[in-house]
Amino acid sequence: MTTTSVRPAAVVGRRTLAELVRAESRYVLRNPVLWLGTAVYGGTAVLPMFTGTGSTDTASDLYLTYSYSAGALAMAAFLVAVWAAQRDRPATTAEMLINTPARRWERTLGLLGAVVVPFGLALFIGCVQLVVIESLGGIPVGNQPYDTVLVPTPLELLGPPLAVACSFVAGVAVVRLVRSRAVAAVLGLIGGAFLYLFFWIWYVVPFALFAVHRTALTAHTLGENPTDAELGRHPAASIPTEHEPNFIGIDRDLGFYGLHLLFVLGLTGVLAGIALLRSGRDRRSWAVFAGGAGLAALAVVAQLLFVDGATDWMGFL
Repeated sequence: MTTTSVRPAAVVGRRTLAELVRAESRYVLRNPVLWLGTAVYGGTAVLPMFTGTGSTDTASDLYLTYSYSAGALAMAAFLVAVWAAQRDRPATTAEMLINTPARRWERTLGLLGAVVVPFGLALFIGCVQLVVIESLGGIPVGNQPYDTVLVPTPLELLGPPLAVACSFVAGVAVVRLVRSRAVAAVLGLIGGAFLYLFFWIWYVVPFALFAVHRTALTAHTLGENPTDAELGRHPAASIPTEHEPNFIGIDRDLGFYGLHLLFVLGLTGVLAGIALLRSGRDRRSWAVFAGGAGLAALAVVAQLLFVDGATDWMGFL
């Protein structure tokens, strides 16, 4: 009697992949850390400092930080992805599909598909926060008499959920690269600190070109004695202080912000491609990686070509 080994099929069916995504999504949903991050984000998103009714000395701080508390959910999503990608024993997905042709590559793809869970939670909280901000009349920007009130747009509503999704995918990619839960967690804490604790870094070119999380506001130096016409070209402006001797014109550039969102999508694709490349041989991994890298590079180049602040910075160099 001879025995033959059967290799897993190169491509599994869509039903198997769908089951993998559902199984991983259930695992992610059951993780208490994700719900802790959701509770922190949801509970703080309606506080005065995150709905534009707090107080600050800087003319644009309330608008810059209204989605700041999404960092709690982004960090939770990263940690949950790390734990899900590093399960030490067969559970949920692996146990259910042990007799199926699913390879490690498909299991990684299924886990990446579970990103819809943290993305959906962040989007829901963002919608609630937007309703609260609108009911309160918007967020004040600028200093009197050059102030205005802005309500975040639906395009800006996508920023925090995409940042949370990128964080989740980054968790999977880091585990596939370093295979150490401790190292992955430390990398996530450091990355989260730079994105959210030191958030002001990501509003300045060149860092703004590569930001995962930022808002749509842009600033323009107008000098110490701008004319009324120069001030009138901007919806709002901040007046000179002891730290900043110039007037600063404040705009909301949705085109710039849209390019930022494209960069986040591209970066998420790059991270997903890395996770898949480290999970086994499959031509589709390179397609995901190349597509993400191309989109990210296109977004950065477009910002340099079409955004005044980025162009000015390049001229300064």
